[in-house]
Amino acid sequence: MAGLRWAWAHSAEVYAGIDSAGYQSVAYVLVDPADGEPFFIGDCAFEGLTEPYRARLGDTYASAITNLARRGAPQQVSTPSRTAAVLNPDVTDPKVLASLRLAAVRFVVPESWRGTAYALGTAIPAGLNDAVALNGAFSEDDGALPELTTYLPADGEVEVWLKTLDAHPQGVLLGSIPVTAWGRDTDEDVLTITVKTEQSAAEAAASPHVTLSASLEPTK
Repeated sequence: MAGLRWAWAHSAEVYAGIDSAGYQSVAYVLVDPADGEPFFIGDCAFEGLTEPYRARLGDTYASAITNLARRGAPQQVSTPSRTAAVLNPDVTDPKVLASLRLAAVRFVVPESWRGTAYALGTAIPAGLNDAVALNGAFSEDDGALPELTTYLPADGEVEVWLKTLDAHPQGVLLGSIPVTAWGRDTDEDVLTITVKTEQSAAEAAASPHVTLSASLEPTK
């Protein structure tokens, strides 16, 4: 392969990812030159991997991709499994909203995420809730983002999504939390969702490895 010959000739580092399905086939090959940006090699690798990751990660592309390769294969970015509409009392069917309940939701994120050009939001089967930008104000007490008024289902799960400020409304799925996680009605409480990870926001947007937890506290 020409790309491997080039890498060996220029003493570049080479990372190979093995297919996670267990077939022991090579899923991707990443070349990391000493004096340039890393790039994927193979059939359609530039169009299918290098360009999309470069567009999504921007200036952090080189460091984020190299760090991901050293930890493990870049995973396919999660994309919406349904065409979801933003829940809005001005346009959403009143019957849909009547089946939901309102709650105040706040996010606590890693310090490295604060001030970045990303946003966090939630989604439920009925649609998308509003998102809050990470480059805005934070609580001085615990570093939480401003509260959002959010629609929650009576049961099921609430998905947490990370998105760039100019991306698809849903973005990248970080995980989900069962509604039963907080164990009681949310009418007079604030639901705090905490995101824990050693990844930067850019790394999580490319291949998320995060832990989500939820707690419910009375409104102050």
